[in-house]
Amino acid sequence: MRPVTFIAQTEIKNKVSVHPILALAIVLFWAGLASAVFFAQATSPDFQAPEYLGPTVKAAVDDATNSITLTWTAPGDDGNTGQATAYQIRYNTTAISEASWALATPLANPPTPKPAGQTESLLVANLQPNQNYYFALKTSDEAGNLSAISNIASKKTAAVSFPLCVENWTCTAWTACTDGQQTRTCTDQAACGTQTNQPTQSRSCSVDQPMDQNADSVAPNSAITAAPTATQTRPTFTFTWTGLDDVTAAENLSFSFRLDNLGWSNWTTQTSIVIDNLKNGEHTFYVRSRDQAGNIDPSVASVSFTVRLNTFLVAAVERGSAPTIRVQDFNGVLQKEFSAFETSFRNGMQVVAGDLGKDGQSEIVVAPNGGRQGQVKIFRPDGSLVATFLPYGPAYRDGVNLALADVNGDNSAEIIVAKQRGTPNVRIFGFRQSRYTQIYREFNAEASGYRNGISLAGGDLNADGRDEIITAPAGTGSRMLRIFRLQGTGLRQIAAKNNILDSANSGLEITTADLAGDNTAEIIVGPLRNYAPIVRVFALRGTNIVKLRPDYRAFRTVERAGVRLSAADFDYDGKADFLASYGGTVQPKITVFKSTNFSRLGVLNFFSTRDRLILSHASGTQ
Repeated sequence: MRPVTFIAQTEIKNKVSVHPILALAIVLFWAGLASAVFFAQATSPDFQAPEYLGPTVKAAVDDATNSITLTWTAPGDDGNTGQATAYQIRYNTTAISEASWALATPLANPPTPKPAGQTESLLVANLQPNQNYYFALKTSDEAGNLSAISNIASKKTAAVSFPLCVENWTCTAWTACTDGQQTRTCTDQAACGTQTNQPTQSRSCSVDQPMDQNADSVAPNSAITAAPTATQTRPTFTFTWTGLDDVTAAENLSFSFRLDNLGWSNWTTQTSIVIDNLKNGEHTFYVRSRDQAGNIDPSVASVSFTVRLNTFLVAAVERGSAPTIRVQDFNGVLQKEFSAFETSFRNGMQVVAGDLGKDGQSEIVVAPNGGRQGQVKIFRPDGSLVATFLPYGPAYRDGVNLALADVNGDNSAEIIVAKQRGTPNVRIFGFRQSRYTQIYREFNAEASGYRNGISLAGGDLNADGRDEIITAPAGTGSRMLRIFRLQGTGLRQIAAKNNILDSANSGLEITTADLAGDNTAEIIVGPLRNYAPIVRVFALRGTNIVKLRPDYRAFRTVERAGVRLSAADFDYDGKADFLASYGGTVQPKITVFKSTNFSRLGVLNFFSTRDRLILSHASGTQ
C-alpha cells in the first residue's frame, strides 16, 4: 500500500486522506515564535485515515539569511501506523507542483523517517539571502511505493542589512547673503556619527543674483538592504535597496545601479533585481538614488563579494564501454558514478550539462550514439533521473547529438538535438506542462540531402542575454559552420563560414566558452576525427565569423586522432578555460588549457589510463 503522510490539524477531523505536509520554521537567532498554520489537502484514495490531531506549526520571528528549518509529522507505512522507509525532499525558487517535481532540487541525505506521528525537522543550509524558497516532500515504503506530493511550504530568507546606520540629513534654510557667503545647519536625523553624505553648509553668493534660500539642495542617501556576502557558490543573486531623503518620500525616489564596470542602468523606481550567471571572481554591486529635485546621492552605496562556483565535470564514453557517467570535481575526486542506460549497451553516449530549472544548479543530459532508441535522459549530478523523452520518435535508433542553449533568454536552457545519421534536422525541446516537448519550429542545418550528422553547440555570442545555436557537419560532405538565432517562432541563420578548419572533412567538434570574461561567448572548433588535433577560436562580429587567434595543437603525440572539447573556469578567474581529450581510441585523459595563452592547467583522468576510450565531457554547477 502506498504510504500517506499526515499533517496535524488544529481540530479533530472526520476520516480524511491527505498528502504529506511540510511546515516551515526559519532557524532561530533569538527566542520568539509567531504562529503560522499550514493545512492539509484531501488526496490519496487508497487509505482512509483515522481521527488525528497534531500541533500548530510555528515560524521564527528572527529569520536567518541563509538557512531554513523544515518541520513535519512523520507518516506511517500504512496510514498512521508503522514507519515509512524513506523521504524525498525537494526545493526550488519557483512554486513546485506534481508536474514540476522532477525539476526541483533534491536535498541530499534527508533524515530516515521516524515512527508515525513523531515530529521531524531538517535544516536546509547554504541558501541565498532575501530569496523565496518552496519545499515539497514525498515518502516511500519498503516496496518502493511513493506517496503523492505534500503541500507546498514556502518561506523567504531574511535580507542582509547594509549598512547598520544610514545617514539621513536635513538642513535649515540658507541665511541671507552676507559678505558673499551663505550658511545653513545640517543635521543627521539618524545620528550615525558619520559625515559621508553631509551636505555642504556654506556657499558663495551674490546680492545681485539671489538664490532660492528654500530650494531643495540636500541629496538623498542610498542603502543596499540585501546582497550576497563573503564567498558564494551559486551564480544567481538578489539585490535590494532603498533610499532616504529630507523632502522626497522613499517611494518617490529614483535609483540607478550597476555591477562591476558595466554601465549605470537607467533611472528607475524598482528597488530590487535578480542577477544571473555571475562568474567566478570578485564583484561589486553599486546603487545611487535621485530625489524629485534632481539631487543625486554623491556617495554611492556598494557591496563587494566573491563568487567561487561549485563546479563539477562529467564524462561519458563515446563507444566500446558500459554506459557509465562519472562526475568529479576539479581535483579529480569522484563524486558520483551511475549508468545512464542498460548495462549491456556498448555503443556509447553524448553528454552535456546546464541549468534546466532556473535554480542555478546544472542537470546532466545524456543521449545514445545509436544501437537503441534515441532516448534523451536528464539526470541530476547525484545520478537521480529527472525526465526522459524521444526527440525523433521510438523508431529512430541511429544516435542523437546534444547541446544546451537558452535561446529565448529566460535563464533556463533548452535541449537542442540533431541526428547522428539521417536528415540534418535540428529540434529544440523545453519543459512544458510536465514534459519535454518541441517548442520551436525545427530547421535543417545543412542541405536536405546531407545525411552524416550534425554537431551542435550553444552560447551567447553577442551578449544580448539569448544564446545562439551553432551547427557544423559531424561527417564528410560539408565544412560549413553556421549560426542560428531565434526570431519569432523559429530559428534563422544569421552567419556562416565555409572551410572553417581548412581541409578537415571528417566532421567538426564545436563548443562555446566566454574565454575573455566579457559575457560574450567564443566558438571553439576542432576536428572530430582523421585530422590533426588543432583547436581554433572564432567570434561573431555582426554577421561575420572571425578567427581570433593562431591555431593551437592540443596534442603532439597523436597525429590524426581528432579532438573532443568542452569548457569550464578551471582556475576561478572569471574566464572560461577549455578542456580537450583525444578524438581517437587513445588514453582517456582530459587536458585543461588556459584560455588566454593555451598553457596547460592540469590533466584529469576519469577512467584508467590503461583504457583506450573516446570521451564526451562537459561541466556544470551544483
